[in-house]
Amino acid sequence: MTDFTPANSQNSTAVALGADVEQYEALIDCSSTLLTAAAHELFDIPKYRMHLSTYVEVLTAEGATATADLGITGGDVDILIDGVDLNATGLHWSGQETTAAVASLLGTGAGAVLAANTTYSLLANNECDTAVFRVVSFFADLSPARNDPA
Repeated sequence: MTDFTPANSQNSTAVALGADVEQYEALIDCSSTLLTAAAHELFDIPKYRMHLSTYVEVLTAEGATATADLGITGGDVDILIDGVDLNATGLHWSGQETTAAVASLLGTGAGAVLAANTTYSLLANNECDTAVFRVVSFFADLSPARNDPA
């Protein structure tokens, strides 16, 4: 067997170098900005990124029926999270049984890498005027240029 790991793997390059994890975050306060029942652009993710996980932390419940999807603008609108309940405080994450997402470490689409720059959106299925929630999404940077010494 050939060992490609340098003697000091803390200074590894190429085969043994891990991906950088990027965090994208947005705080949505429906009490100050009405969230209409429509798609709202959320994150612009560069190509060569792999989705790891997304979670929604509901800080203040809406008080009435309110769900949302997180996904690709103009594409699969619920690929990250399908039907997060904005009327239930707490954490809701991609791949969770109640948020049947496919593009996460816990979903059937795990390991997919973006071939192009992609905009992700929040699709509000109901109008919200009370809810306050945070959306946090993690992506691994697998771009070939990140290891280029130039």
